[in-house]
Amino acid sequence: NQPFSQWDQIFPDNMMTVAAIDRIIHHATIIEIEGESYRKKQSLKK
Repeated sequence: NQPFSQWDQIFPDNMMTVAAIDRIIHHATIIEIEGESYRKKQSLKK
């Protein structure tokens, strides 16, 4: 999972990046959670 600000590193074309983000977030509620991942912490314990 990457923040939208880093999606330009995934898509080769900036316009493609903007279009993809626009289609995904249209009528969406964005929830950003900061902090350590619970699943990552559990996997490191194994």
